[in-house]
Amino acid sequence: MYLRRSAQGFAVVKRFVPALEAGSSGTVAGWRISRRYGSLPVVEVEGGGTWQGYTCSLTTLLELASGKPRELVSVPLFYDDAGAVVDKKATRIEGRIVRVIAGKSFDVEYSGSRRFSDRYVRHGDRYTLVGKSRMETC
Repeated sequence: MYLRRSAQGFAVVKRFVPALEAGSSGTVAGWRISRRYGSLPVVEVEGGGTWQGYTCSLTTLLELASGKPRELVSVPLFYDDAGAVVDKKATRIEGRIVRVIAGKSFDVEYSGSRRFSDRYVRHGDRYTLVGKSRMETC
């Protein structure tokens, strides 16, 4: 919801429900508001789940633009197949968003079973992955 301050507190100006669903059955695992991605506030929405022994999570960046919220990108940040593998070593990879240059780019550093990084660059109203990711997904 977008709100406007009024004499009585706040009044609803626009509704976008749901603005975003994430994770198993649309359940949001967590969220926070950040100003590190550009001039507008961005909600970092965490979601994920476990399916047949594979656990994954991602973070979606939702920019609070004046007309309506817009999804900038969904970034995979966690993968674990320990509940699914039997005859081989499990893979576990965790990522974190680093080196944010507001309105331009950010990197995701992955560690765990493998170490690598991905770069995302802003093009208009979206961030896009440069090249192909080595991150596992469910």
